[in-house]
Amino acid sequence: MSLPMVLFVAAMNTATAPAANPQDMLDPKVDMERRQSLLEAARSGLESIRALQAKFTQVAPSGTISTGTLYLQRPGRLRFEYDEPSPMLIVATGGLVYVQDKELQTTDSYPVGQTPLRFLLSKELDLEAAQVMSVEESRHGLKIVLAAKDKDLRGHLALLFEPENLNLAGWSFVDANGQVTLVNLEDVEQKKRLPGSLFRVPQSEGLFLSDN
Repeated sequence: MSLPMVLFVAAMNTATAPAANPQDMLDPKVDMERRQSLLEAARSGLESIRALQAKFTQVAPSGTISTGTLYLQRPGRLRFEYDEPSPMLIVATGGLVYVQDKELQTTDSYPVGQTPLRFLLSKELDLEAAQVMSVEESRHGLKIVLAAKDKDLRGHLALLFEPENLNLAGWSFVDANGQVTLVNLEDVEQKKRLPGSLFRVPQSEGLFLSDN
């Protein structure tokens, strides 16, 4: 399974994804002044997150639905804890993303900079280092579509924010093969800090390497 598919095992193929309802869009082509205002608001909203816990729902291209709990400690730390029967556990810490398959008893690691998580985990949302593909405003909220300017990450990441308060509501990722992956967050709880034990690096045997 490729890294983007493991990280965002909530995907729908672009050929089967539903078309957007034009009535949902308030102003898909916002003017430059409004565009900049929305970008700054989204950046402030994301950068204001220090720690959060949320339930996530993911749908694989096969139609398989996965759920679990997300723990996010910005900057740099994240944990996707999947509900059974999924054997997956994903931990980001120390600049690396660790993907553990408990069933196979394997753990692989990847640089965060080569994954879409780079935008979520960086201390600041560096809009100079990212190409802003689009800014869309609808009654459902705000969507900011970003692409990395370097070649480490291919594809587009859309950050999704709730209307009015602009809290993070999820994201989608279009990989180099054109597959769209969606992650939806629910029951989001902002916290001052999360236990460091959540972000320990998993070993292939299911143990842990260190607290980092």
